[in-house]
Amino acid sequence: MIARANGKPSRPADAYVIEVEGIAVGVVIQHGQSYRFYAADHAMRELHHKQFPSARAAQRAAERTIASARAVDTVLSRKRSSA
Repeated sequence: MIARANGKPSRPADAYVIEVEGIAVGVVIQHGQSYRFYAADHAMRELHHKQFPSARAAQRAAERTIASARAVDTVLSRKRSSA
């Protein structure tokens, strides 16, 4: 349980902001037993509306998406500089 400021227990949150390197890239909202991702950044469009078993799973997917985009950018910049 998560405690409120007054010390009384509250139920766990059913929505979480997903951040990568301190930047909010989306939000997940619990739908039944899964969490649906809503993109807040264009780079996350492939994850938009995707469902995950947990908020942590959505976080890992967002991190992988950013890492993949960086890898593509690196390859493209190398090709441009060698041309």
